[in-house]
Amino acid sequence: MENYINSKVRIYVIFLAPPNHFYFFEDLYDTGLRRGDAIFIFYDRVAYAFYLETNTTQREKLKELLYGSIMITQADWVGDYGKEIKQRYIKEFSYPLDYRCFSFDAAMLLLHGIRYTINQGGNVENSTLLNTYLRNQKFTGCSGTIAIESDTNDRSTGIIGVYSMV
Repeated sequence: MENYINSKVRIYVIFLAPPNHFYFFEDLYDTGLRRGDAIFIFYDRVAYAFYLETNTTQREKLKELLYGSIMITQADWVGDYGKEIKQRYIKEFSYPLDYRCFSFDAAMLLLHGIRYTINQGGNVENSTLLNTYLRNQKFTGCSGTIAIESDTNDRSTGIIGVYSMV
């Protein structure tokens, strides 16, 4: 940790999955790093996990250290449909939790695939057939256009969000 602080590098790109980054930040805080000493760039939803942190001491340390950091992630709750689903979650749960939109889209993809398989007279217990039909699905979900194509990991339809943690 001393090497990080003494390096005078102010920008860190963090590739740690939750909750591991909290231990990393707590160590940085405990060695003397404070607000304005560094700007962190995250690839995941650190802010959601931060707001769910129940340990108030830990949360205050994170709030102090992460002020002004940047979170880059795939945007969710996209378009009119996404906003509608988000409002349903807010009504039911007070706020949308992390990755709920993506979980919703994954469940909807499976439901579309099962319905299509049944409508085609197929057996949903045949995983090869179901996977084939899943790859044929394309619909608008709360994270944008949902489509699975064989031999590609294309997310060109995905929207990237950049958020400041103020």
